[in-house]
Amino acid sequence: MKILIPSLGRADSQLTLTQMKAAGIQTTLVVRPQEEHLYAKWCDELTDMAVLPDAVHDLAATRQWCTENFYPEDIFWMDDDMLFYVRPGTPIDDRLYYCESDDMATMMRIIERSFEHYAHDGISLRQGNNRKMMHFHEAGNMGGCIGVKTKIVMDHGLRYDRNIVMEDKHMILSLLELGYPNIVWYYYCCGQKGSNTAGGCSTYRTADMQRESAELLAADHPGFVKVTQKKTKGGWFGGDGTRWDVVCSWQKAFASYTGEPRYV
Repeated sequence: MKILIPSLGRADSQLTLTQMKAAGIQTTLVVRPQEEHLYAKWCDELTDMAVLPDAVHDLAATRQWCTENFYPEDIFWMDDDMLFYVRPGTPIDDRLYYCESDDMATMMRIIERSFEHYAHDGISLRQGNNRKMMHFHEAGNMGGCIGVKTKIVMDHGLRYDRNIVMEDKHMILSLLELGYPNIVWYYYCCGQKGSNTAGGCSTYRTADMQRESAELLAADHPGFVKVTQKKTKGGWFGGDGTRWDVVCSWQKAFASYTGEPRYV
């Protein structure tokens, strides 16, 4: 499993990477050539760096380039600004605790083992994590930390760069519709300090791009995506306090496949 952390404009703040280093986990930073020298300080025996071609400008194109160039390795994508939490115990605790280094290491071992049976896997987002008080759930939402088997993605001709943003949702829905359930771990979860913060996708994402990607996602997955407007909490486009977004019916998308579930 290749653990990739794409990063743009955040060479001075690597929240996810810092936690991974503390847990002794090998990772690869994925950066643009103009920033290679800025990110070099993070490289050591635990962290190497993949430098993108000049023509790759956004996260969707980054995911596509990595899928093609790291094929056939399984890829686990991690946003660069994540905090990680755990709900210990059986049954799981109703309280969240920050992951210690041992928790991080165990979490990544579980993710890697999940690839033995699932084409895609991930960690629950903190938002909504308490709605499912269980260790894991199949055919659900993932964000921030998502794993995919590149061989299955490539075998089916799926592409991330169909969408400029929301490309992760497009890939999850596409695999669910093809009959591949994902496994989402609710024992763990991840969350950001804030959305649309400086760096990352916020450097190029616009209100029009957000709306167009939402509409394209709905067109590509009819019946499973509802385009909506949501209130924002600062930072989103400097407009009227709303943004275009989507509500996805993950279970419904998976149920649309009429064959036997496709485990690997």
